[in-house]
Amino acid sequence: MYKIILDGSIIIEDILSASASLEVNKVGTVKFQIAVTNPAYKLFKKLKSEISVLDSHDEIIFDGRVLNISDDFYNNRTILCESSFSYLNDSVALVYEHKGALNEYIRKLLDFHNAQVEDNRKIYPGTITVEDPNNYVNYSDMNAPSIMELINNKVIKKYGGYMLIRKQAGKNYLDYLAEIPYRMQQEIKLGVNLMDLAKESTGGEIYTVVYPTGARKKTAAEEGANPQSEEGPPITIESVNDGSPFVESKEAIAKFGRIVKHISYDNVTEPMNLKNKAIKDLGQGVLDLESISIKAVDTSVLGDIDSFKLLKWVKVESSIHGVAQHYLIEKLSLDFLHPENNSITIGGMRERFSEVLESKYEEKIKPIANASEEAKRQVGELEQKAKSLIEQTKSSIVGMVSNTYVSKSENEKVVEALSTRVEQTATALQINFNSFKQELEGLAEGTAAKFSDISEYIRFEHGEIELGKRGNRFKLRLGREKVAFYDSGAEVAYLSNNRLYVTDGEFINSLILGKFAFLPRKNGNLSFVKVVN
Repeated sequence: MYKIILDGSIIIEDILSASASLEVNKVGTVKFQIAVTNPAYKLFKKLKSEISVLDSHDEIIFDGRVLNISDDFYNNRTILCESSFSYLNDSVALVYEHKGALNEYIRKLLDFHNAQVEDNRKIYPGTITVEDPNNYVNYSDMNAPSIMELINNKVIKKYGGYMLIRKQAGKNYLDYLAEIPYRMQQEIKLGVNLMDLAKESTGGEIYTVVYPTGARKKTAAEEGANPQSEEGPPITIESVNDGSPFVESKEAIAKFGRIVKHISYDNVTEPMNLKNKAIKDLGQGVLDLESISIKAVDTSVLGDIDSFKLLKWVKVESSIHGVAQHYLIEKLSLDFLHPENNSITIGGMRERFSEVLESKYEEKIKPIANASEEAKRQVGELEQKAKSLIEQTKSSIVGMVSNTYVSKSENEKVVEALSTRVEQTATALQINFNSFKQELEGLAEGTAAKFSDISEYIRFEHGEIELGKRGNRFKLRLGREKVAFYDSGAEVAYLSNNRLYVTDGEFINSLILGKFAFLPRKNGNLSFVKVVN
């Protein structure tokens, strides 16, 4: 499914393990391991070798360089790589002063960078849509910080947005986007490719009132009238905001209470621009943001659709989790050899507060009310939906059979989803059994939900069989040379060569050794006797 390419031409094969960790506005990493017999074993050069990872459609999902090389006891070599975003750590800003537009400031920083690094590490301005509200910034520095430090502190942290490095025609381009226009064709659906889902909602970043301040007013000293004058106060918004220094959301205050946050906009010189900037940031502060972590199988290998990528909107549908909308992919954890283990962090729908409330009402409140009325009218109704899927690629055959049951009574609604997924490759066969049960009680008066989620599997690989269950500490592995028992990932016992090896043992009644046995007596003592058939 993925290709790892060294220095633009050498495809790395026979990989023992390979994974990637990618996150918005951060340096991404790729780590893989090869054996000492691998032809590319000695070709990696720290900080010099370039590494690219391509998906099944030969599109770049990672581009960067080798960072660290390490060998284990068996001389298996692990290579850690960092993305091309890290190149900005290789250069510093010369003494400068900039007065002008934000995009011009970014270009200045990239000019500094490109004048100090090799051609393959140069980064050129790409698409820049993030803007300063005044279209004017005033920055200077005499301490020669790294370009990465300035990009993070002076640009991303101050203006937000989404920054990424893309490679086109052999050159690196920096895109800095205010909004993300990219939508994926591939969707994530329960019963198809959704393997796991977890939600997290936090109120730590919520604020309902903003007190904005802008640039400091010119002082008499700056004008030459009085050299002893002190620095003047910052610009505020009372003059354009009916005498109030605050911008606030009444809807958000009603929901969360009055939570005030001071935001300083050092480069804003006009009160109206300051107010507009504060209103925009308030719209982000009142969002009841929800982060969703999911595990999903990338089905791009099954057809002509795009693979999971950062900064793309993906539609997620799971009726039993109350999810049915587009989310932005903000973090990716990829297992190149086992795509079923891919983890995606999504969230942060950038809606206005009123829109959030409306959507939550439509998606959650109305279905509950409708279900209540339906339950009253149709007692004992049972709905069943079945779905099957068989997909074949060059590397694997995937079969999926799922059933969803919905039963209703006077005061209860039960949703059960059952699915079996079989994946066959040239070297392995894995069967996953998944079941999910959701109970909603008291539909008419409110909801009380109960959930149960069970995932079991049988894996056939390299002539061995493994049986396990998610959430269960015990696992059994039937190998070619032994039968092993695991407790919390540790091997506690195994059978091999007609012998049983156990860390600790306990016999409830008796112990027979050949023709002899340890037998308990009625008086509580223990006898060692010869056994006669």
